[in-house]
Amino acid sequence: MAATKRPPICELCCSPNYTLRYRFDELEVVQCSECGLVFLGEFAGDMDEQQLYTEEYFAEREEYFLQGSNANLSEESGEHLESFREGLEVIERYKKGGRLLDLGCAVGVFLSMATGKGWEVVGLDISEYAAARARERCQAEVYAGQLADVHFPEASFDVITLWDVVEHFTQPRRALEEVHRVLKDDGIMLLDTPNEGSLIRRVAHLIYRCFGGRVVYPARSLYHIYHRYYFSENTLRRLLDASGFTVVQIIRKPIPREKGRGNKLERAVVSAFAALERLLHMDFELLVIARKS
Repeated sequence: MAATKRPPICELCCSPNYTLRYRFDELEVVQCSECGLVFLGEFAGDMDEQQLYTEEYFAEREEYFLQGSNANLSEESGEHLESFREGLEVIERYKKGGRLLDLGCAVGVFLSMATGKGWEVVGLDISEYAAARARERCQAEVYAGQLADVHFPEASFDVITLWDVVEHFTQPRRALEEVHRVLKDDGIMLLDTPNEGSLIRRVAHLIYRCFGGRVVYPARSLYHIYHRYYFSENTLRRLLDASGFTVVQIIRKPIPREKGRGNKLERAVVSAFAALERLLHMDFELLVIARKS
């Protein structure tokens, strides 16, 4: 019998000790016993990113990525677009312009928006397909692959953005150290990621435990193979500190209504949680502005 595979050591504290948090058929979610970081277990290290982020991945999310549209984004609507617009406004409180790298740029929606505001943009995505679509959309410099493989010179960018990206990294600390290297000394980084400490995730875990793992909804809808790491505010701060960044601002964002893809009852529940999360300061997402330490 083959030996049971174990997850990698904790990315934050290097501890090999963990506890099982969820088991969903083919998926295992664990939590570091020392620092509390939540991440995928067992087979996570064997997953090939090029196989994960195929054309089908983006096709399934065509409406979100606006794949069928190259129109003026001011005419488009959607919570993710509003989030991009608000994020760009936050960035411009600290930087009025310059060279911006969108890491994990997908098909170039945020790149297009930043270009329209006068930024000199560069994109990077793990997917060859997405990078090609981003070039078509923005007529910009867009690379496919890992950040470390592009070999940007040190201090190349005034701003680096990571929209829903850090949770996808195989080694987030190493990736952020490379972000640190290519960011200018007075540059800023915007990072947006789901909040493991949010109310809906806590309630989902309570339901899962109370029923001995027999009731997996809604937890199963919150964890999947694309997100390898799940950060709370505490573990995210710790990751940024270890990577050489100082947190300047954290903005908590409610669960997007777009997450409520089910029936009317499910959408109503999502809306109710969004309101309650905001009231309790346990919002679904964290948007962080950070500088080099």
